[in-house]
Amino acid sequence: AILSRVRALARSGGVLVEEASTAQAPAGVAALRIRVSGAEKAVVALADALERGRPLMRMRSWRIEPIPEGGVRLIGEVVAAWQ
Repeated sequence: AILSRVRALARSGGVLVEEASTAQAPAGVAALRIRVSGAEKAVVALADALERGRPLMRMRSWRIEPIPEGGVRLIGEVVAAWQ
């Protein structure tokens, strides 16, 4: 569900999902490691949408860096409660 939401939000905002893979997390938590890139405004909007939407998700760790081709890359981990 987390992966589907990330991909859908990225697609609708014109953001490229470069990587999306599971990450280690404690019991009861699902974690997804992501690397996305695009225009700065679009990448920041994606991060905002992830944290404000449903299912409830949070960015556990993240950083945004410029990329030589133009735009920015966000690298981080998205977490959500899981049963």
